[in-house]
Amino acid sequence: MFGNKKDKKQRLSSITQLIRGSLNGKSLLELANDLNVSPGTITKDMGVVEETTGFMLFEENGRYYWSEYNDN
Repeated sequence: MFGNKKDKKQRLSSITQLIRGSLNGKSLLELANDLNVSPGTITKDMGVVEETTGFMLFEENGRYYWSEYNDN
């Protein structure tokens, strides 16, 4: 069924934590599996994750990485 705003906010925070903790980045499918949601949900979330969490991520070859600018 549909999640609520609190669930989404927690998921967005979890996305940033998972990406930050991964030296090799994370693909959409890996994030979906880690968070037990559909890849489509992660795709939608990636459109707002930076705006909502304030953290910068970057994508390269289908993998998302933590931006070093977050650590300054």
